[in-house]
Amino acid sequence: RGDRMEQSVSVDVLVNPTPQVRAPKERPPPHSHSLQPFGGTDGLTPWEVFDVIRTIRDPEHPYSLEELSVVDDAWISFVAPNVVRVRFNPTVPQCSLASTIGLCLRVKLERYLGLAHKVDIFVEEDAHETPEEVNKKINDKERVAAAMEVPELKALVERCIQEEVSDGAPLAGPLTM
Repeated sequence: RGDRMEQSVSVDVLVNPTPQVRAPKERPPPHSHSLQPFGGTDGLTPWEVFDVIRTIRDPEHPYSLEELSVVDDAWISFVAPNVVRVRFNPTVPQCSLASTIGLCLRVKLERYLGLAHKVDIFVEEDAHETPEEVNKKINDKERVAAAMEVPELKALVERCIQEEVSDGAPLAGPLTM
């Protein structure tokens, strides 16, 4: 069915074999509030939300979503006091892993924000061939829950959202299954 999350998580043929990579942004000075897993804080800023998602690894390349300009702090907003809206921009309009990227964003943000904030995630309107389809998948609780029950997809998401190893080195190699 066309409305299901990607069940095949193998990345045998690169959709974008030569992505443009940028240097990560410099972190601003720390705020008086810190973002803690399962709870968030009052006064949460777009930068703090960005700081949570910037290190998510792309499923296709050994780079972070920030390095590939898939996410940016300018694309994060609060549409209500406890509603965070995150927009993202796949590297190519035909990106077959856009739903997987959205799933990674959702899982990581929900783990950090817990029930304190609602998260809306949208692919940029002109950045993908089927933005409405992707947006519907990644903002539907039942579809997200069903996707995370697929062992291969869950393993891929977990690898993508895993933080850097303790010595600060990024995870090695592209994420393929």
